[in-house]
Amino acid sequence: GVAVSQLLGDRAASPLQSENGRLLASGGLAEALQSRLGTEAGDDLHIGISFRDRDGGYCRGFRVGGDQDLAGFACRTGDGRWQVPVVVAVAPAGAGELRQAAAAMPDLVLAEMDARIVGEPLDAAQEREARDAGWR
Repeated sequence: GVAVSQLLGDRAASPLQSENGRLLASGGLAEALQSRLGTEAGDDLHIGISFRDRDGGYCRGFRVGGDQDLAGFACRTGDGRWQVPVVVAVAPAGAGELRQAAAAMPDLVLAEMDARIVGEPLDAAQEREARDAGWR
């Protein structure tokens, strides 16, 4: 509870919200998960791989920079929202330390994605098709 509330911080500016025991993407993160392709560059928000999970739903990796540096993934729910089963705060790069623009996902996030993925991640054409169909 404490960790989630620290990640949420200012609710108005937060990319995450807690609702009925679920952690959901909100604001710019929810919009990017719904509409942005993984190949499209974006400010402090990077969408990673998209894949199908064990239940046949779509999930997408993400990395949010700026005031809150978070990495995780979200899965589309039956009500059309993006539920976030895993998110971690990523330590900022130290002074003089270089970091790739689309920094690698933390091991915990990769392990959870690996446990849920069925088959291969979507390629660019499959991702575009899924997005255009509303991730259904």
